[in-house]
Amino acid sequence: MPDQSIEHSYDFWGAAPETGVVSTTGIFVFAESCDSGIGPGTLEALGKARELADALGTGIAAILLNSSDENLAKQLIHTGADKVFLSSDDRFQHYETELFCSQILPLIQQANPEIFMAAFSDATRDFFPRLAQRIPTGLVTGCVQFEIDTTERSLLATHSIYGGKMFEVITWKQARPQMVLLPAGIFPPPIVDEFRSGEIEKI
Repeated sequence: MPDQSIEHSYDFWGAAPETGVVSTTGIFVFAESCDSGIGPGTLEALGKARELADALGTGIAAILLNSSDENLAKQLIHTGADKVFLSSDDRFQHYETELFCSQILPLIQQANPEIFMAAFSDATRDFFPRLAQRIPTGLVTGCVQFEIDTTERSLLATHSIYGGKMFEVITWKQARPQMVLLPAGIFPPPIVDEFRSGEIEKI
């Protein structure tokens, strides 16, 4: 990665910073299934989430809406999730912007996670910006590298700008969750542990 980089620190776009300490726990990962099981981009995001969760000493919850298959939920647990929110409604098998937003936003508001991430896809590029605006918080897309400030519990998210000629490092001072979209093929998939256990909650 080139040495040229610039760094910005802010709360989020389009809203005034909140005051006081934000109490948050956990990392959420939006998961998507495909014909062969869990999408590879989702597994890469889950692997990165596991790395961040271990550094922060917290857990991971995955949200799987477009499938009600418990075997897929178990696959997410075997690859790093501690809890899986699994859809019990067939309406989610076909993507609809408002339907997905209306289901995910209450989960985020109730759990108040520190980080919410997903692989970049047709669905996430549509509803992630809408969720970020409604929460409100900041969203960084096309992230190619992450570091974590464990003292401030803040992400340092790197993404390319100016057609890849420079890299910008963005962090969140206070707004939560810190929302990021990861391009496919950047991060390695997680190690599969078939003895790993976790919780499945139907929604």
